[in-house]
Amino acid sequence: MSHEFDSGAFFRKQAWHGLGTIINERVSVREFMEQAGMNWNVIEEDIYNPDGTVIEGWKQLRRSDTNGLLHVCRKSWTVVQNQDAFQWFEPIVQDGDVQLISAVSLKGGRQIAISAQFTDDVSIEVVPDDFVSMKLVLYNSHDGTLAVGIRFTPVRVVCANTLSMVVNRKGFRGEIDIDTQQARVKHTKNVATNTLKVRECIDMAKRQFRVELLDEFRAMARKSLTTELWKTYLEQLFSKDPEELRAYDALTRYLESGLGADIPGVRGTMWGAYNAVTEWLGLRSIDSRLFGSGATLIRRAHELALKL
Repeated sequence: MSHEFDSGAFFRKQAWHGLGTIINERVSVREFMEQAGMNWNVIEEDIYNPDGTVIEGWKQLRRSDTNGLLHVCRKSWTVVQNQDAFQWFEPIVQDGDVQLISAVSLKGGRQIAISAQFTDDVSIEVVPDDFVSMKLVLYNSHDGTLAVGIRFTPVRVVCANTLSMVVNRKGFRGEIDIDTQQARVKHTKNVATNTLKVRECIDMAKRQFRVELLDEFRAMARKSLTTELWKTYLEQLFSKDPEELRAYDALTRYLESGLGADIPGVRGTMWGAYNAVTEWLGLRSIDSRLFGSGATLIRRAHELALKL
């Protein structure tokens, strides 16, 4: 299927094309992942030349349940099993600080992600009655495309639009990279120890969300939107992919009658334009919204809404 959904579980709601298991009660990280169909291991195997000799320095990674090939990599690459990838997060769940809301396996198990939300009120009010809350996305890959990491992303409550979401694929020096928006840990021999340090960025992310992002969203809400500005916004957003401009009419419908468009202070503003785009992008595949072109466009839409 085009969205490359492999398996998943969702708390009290099927979130993608009716696929995945519904979980109706709070469970541990391990139980959530088991319900999501992630209770398989990554098997490391040698790679052989045609003459039967081992190719030195390289290995292949396969799923234990299907034998599907996940990755070919150097032997220095450290596998982080599904059941271990997010185990550092378990104490936060057990303390009741967050609630798990989804777990998905994508691209045959090559990428996995868990989403959670804070149980206390980590939200901001952009305009009266238009709230944005903060969600956490924890992720890992078995194909070398992503480090082990956690990403903080805002979600508009009225329509569940994901805002400003992008997982940084660029490399970084050292074994761990932490800032106010995400934390990443490379697949090295120290990965287990380094993931424990990721918890340090949660408080920083909360502060950044409540101050910096609130200022940015309110700046969008103060900016009036004209027909010409709307066209310019879309033209610049899709400048690298002109084919997307064919969706102009659909995007305009979201601008005029999308979820939350009727809230006073939204219609006729750049905040309304930004949310029309994010709602439209929400129709894309779940892997695109988390890690692919959809995530990149969401971030680009955010930057342009502030710049124009």
